Amino acid sequence: MKRTNLNDTDMFKTFPGLVQSFIERLNLSAIAKLITLPILLALILCISACKDVTEENIDANLLEIELEGQIGVSFADAAKSEFICTVFGEDYSNVKIKRMIISENGTSSVKVGESLSFSDANPSAPITITSETGIQKTYTILLEKFGVPDFVGNWTFTPECFFHYTYCNEDGSDCGQDYYGSLSSDDYGTYFIHGDQLYDNTLKMEFVSVDGSGNLNGTFDHGPGIDGEIGSFAIEIEGGQIIDLNENFIRLFPGQGTWKWNPSKNEITFFNADKSKQSVTYSNGDDKKHWQIETLDNGSIQLTLWLNVNREGMPSDHEALLLYGYNATAWTLAGYMIGFKMIKN
Repeated sequence: MKRTNLNDTDMFKTFPGLVQSFIERLNLSAIAKLITLPILLALILCISACKDVTEENIDANLLEIELEGQIGVSFADAAKSEFICTVFGEDYSNVKIKRMIISENGTSSVKVGESLSFSDANPSAPITITSETGIQKTYTILLEKFGVPDFVGNWTFTPECFFHYTYCNEDGSDCGQDYYGSLSSDDYGTYFIHGDQLYDNTLKMEFVSVDGSGNLNGTFDHGPGIDGEIGSFAIEIEGGQIIDLNENFIRLFPGQGTWKWNPSKNEITFFNADKSKQSVTYSNGDDKKHWQIETLDNGSIQLTLWLNVNREGMPSDHEALLLYGYNATAWTLAGYMIGFKMIKN
């Protein structure tokens, strides 16, 4: 069969031209051709439009969903028409829908305020969305039970606690240089006079509730340990001058207080007893650790909490670095944090 180069004539550069070319090849009368052309064009356009409706624009979509007691946001798997929701609760057979977004003018088989039922044997529930034109699409809601976070429990501090600062050259170049130091002493000398008193401190973290935003809330009790001393962050500089940096470095408040954990950010905020002070776990760029649980070689469970240091009222960057044993005249301070390492009791 002879092939036609579609670039040879302007007639074939358009979709109607292609249809007309097809008709010209048929052995039809002139009147039949005039009748056939618009009918064939309309038929093709109708098929195309129907395809768009059924495959793409059905307007029966479940866009977002949030359940009561949900931790963080739901995870959508569009390919499977599934949503995975992590929920903390007591009765998983009666979990209410807190919020839901569906296609405009669509309806849902289960409404906001109504409940879905889950069980260990069947941790899923269906929701059917119906479009304004009557087209239906069914989604599967998968429930994952949420347990209390691993940092809940009783802990004892260790001598592995540390402070850390990041510094740059004086002209602002070559940032991201790190230094880690002991809270008491290391090869460069003693930093905090009574820093070693922290090494037997205790921390009791208890879970209380999940709030309306999906954050977990609880209480803590930070005790002094066997030596009866909570420890302090005072330092001694040349000439015997004592500089008290407790307001800057005490980020885990002594005594009782409360905490809030945002699971989406993995961020813990600590509040002292009357909530006049707060401290937030440390995050540096993409390093969003905030806290970490790991099993040591001896089988012990270790919790590390990274906390931002309050730099308000700190000595100048240059002086602060000198306090820690470095001749830092060419450096500028970029950031401070303190790390508390603890073993689970």
